[in-house]
Parts: sequence; C-alpha cells; structure tokens
Amino acid sequence: MNENMRLENYHDGILLNLWITFTRLLQPKNSFSRTLNSRLRSRHA
Repeated sequence: MNENMRLENYHDGILLNLWITFTRLLQPKNSFSRTLNSRLRSRHA
C-alpha cells in the first residue's frame, strides 16, 4: 500500500514537471498569438 502510494506520488510529480515545462514552452507562443490577435482586431476596428 505505501509503496503504491509512493509510486503514484512519484508519477504525479513527473506529470506535474512535464506539464509545467509544457506550459512554459507554450507561453511565448500564446503571448505572440495574443499580440497578433490584438493587432488584427485593432486593424479591423
């Protein structure tokens, strides 16, 4: 039981680290697309 819980916590930590790095990698692209969208909107308005 304790071993299984330890393994689950270990996997959760790996998934959390992967998710954090993934979102960090996506953040610059998101901000870039956001600025692009705002520019397009201001152009249309």
